[in-house]
Amino acid sequence: MTEFLKYPKIHRYGLAEVEGILDSPVTIQEKIDGANVSIWLNENGEVRCGTRNRELPSTESFNGFQDYVYANPNIEKWCREHPNLRLYGEWLVPHTIRYPENAYHKIYLFDIYNNEDELFATQTLVERVANDLGLEYPKIFVRDETMTLEQVKQYVGMSVIGDGGEGVVIKNETFVNRFGNFCYAKIVHENFKEQNKVAFGGNDKSLESYEEIKIMNKYCSHARVVKIMNKVQCSTDEPLGMKHTPRIAESCYYDLITEDMWEIIKKPMTINFKTLKGLCMKKFVRLYHEELTGEN
Repeated sequence: MTEFLKYPKIHRYGLAEVEGILDSPVTIQEKIDGANVSIWLNENGEVRCGTRNRELPSTESFNGFQDYVYANPNIEKWCREHPNLRLYGEWLVPHTIRYPENAYHKIYLFDIYNNEDELFATQTLVERVANDLGLEYPKIFVRDETMTLEQVKQYVGMSVIGDGGEGVVIKNETFVNRFGNFCYAKIVHENFKEQNKVAFGGNDKSLESYEEIKIMNKYCSHARVVKIMNKVQCSTDEPLGMKHTPRIAESCYYDLITEDMWEIIKKPMTINFKTLKGLCMKKFVRLYHEELTGEN
């Protein structure tokens, strides 16, 4: 398989998807706050680049990412020598965390996937490939040790790149969750977490849309809008403005559904998704305009 392949979701520690991940030795790695990217060789022998959600057309710029890849002959050589392997990393551009300027516009390689065997490589191999290709490799704080949650938490927020980090990724190379899936866990630092900012309503339980308003108030935040704005800005060469409102609002709602719906539905409730989307879209539009005008 040589088409685009999205990187698996890294689940927040504490969710059912990663229950038991600390029961055997783990590797604790710094989580980089950049743009998720991938590199692979397609069936025509061409080196291709992707973002988190799609393959990048050769005519589209992604904040210098493709130029960086194609300017590195070692990457093309490696891809041709390993056509079944796919590189995953973070293309470091300004997002929420502020890093030193000399850290930006570099690839931080964090995983390699074997398309043929449908397996991820060991972190030992990933680090070696990063060094061979002249790429960065996110800091490993602990390698292959059995740890308690409290021991893991002491590394959350640490960074070797800047003054503070986004959090950590917990990697257990032998872990398969209760749903039969291989996956990693993450713990995000409190300073990075999206904060709940209640803008209006939500306390009147007699309202027909009480549950939808409560969800909106909890998950529609300035932090989420800023996160999406940063991601969208990476894919466009023009400053964000009012004309980007529909894209930002839709992307925010998509992010809410994909990131938080499993947690939301853990509590039995009836949700009218048409109502929920309408409420969330209106609030995301307002929050986005506040970010643009500096009125928040």
